[in-house]
Amino acid sequence: MVKGAIIDLDGTIYRGDILLPFASEFVHNLRKNGIKILFLTNNSQRTVSFYKRKLNKMGIEVKDSEILTSARSTARYIKTHYSDPVVYPLGEDGLISELLKNNIEITYDHRIATVLAVGYDTHLTYEKLKKASLLLQNGGIFIACNPDKSLPSEEGNIPGNGAQLAFLKEATGREPYIIGKPHMPIMAEALNILNTSASKTIIIGDRYETDVLAGFRAGLMTALVLTGATQKSDIQNRKKPDFVVENLKELWNLLSK
Repeated sequence: MVKGAIIDLDGTIYRGDILLPFASEFVHNLRKNGIKILFLTNNSQRTVSFYKRKLNKMGIEVKDSEILTSARSTARYIKTHYSDPVVYPLGEDGLISELLKNNIEITYDHRIATVLAVGYDTHLTYEKLKKASLLLQNGGIFIACNPDKSLPSEEGNIPGNGAQLAFLKEATGREPYIIGKPHMPIMAEALNILNTSASKTIIIGDRYETDVLAGFRAGLMTALVLTGATQKSDIQNRKKPDFVVENLKELWNLLSK
């Protein structure tokens, strides 16, 4: 039996505002069997409090300490690795609130900023991108919350943080240091929070290119749930996860054997 579970949210526990089948029962079974849980999302737009309220409303009781967002991990990384950073944020409440919680100075003047932190921003403008580009051209540190090129929505896939990063990379020739899945900064923090060994920890998600690849890189067990972005046909010629399941009920039946 595993000791810890890192669980993606959108596409794994819920889709939009709809709780996915067996999600609540799956979390209950993990807790009942003493398995530590950490909900991990690449979405930097929302705050930890937002996700806590959303999960609680869906009947899944969760503590702040059981939620890790790419925004939270990004702010902690900047705080830990840079002395007196002054951050120009491209992002929304999730990123900005985490920067402030970590007592990191924020500015919207690209001329005095030392770090550019890029998170998903639905209020993105050309002016913001211009200032970010100038900051990078002047030697600013380039940090990104996550690389997701698109996000699922009721209308279809819409541009994600990776699309914003593509603009900046093309404009400046700079490559960002990425914190979120499938990269190691957020995975190392997740394992540290759970205090479990990689070999006894499983990552569960619906995206091969983020969740599963993150698990491979960190040495975790991996489970791909076919309730979101990735379908079985998408991984035919790729390294297979430890588990490929239709839903979380099927996954629990396999884990509890």
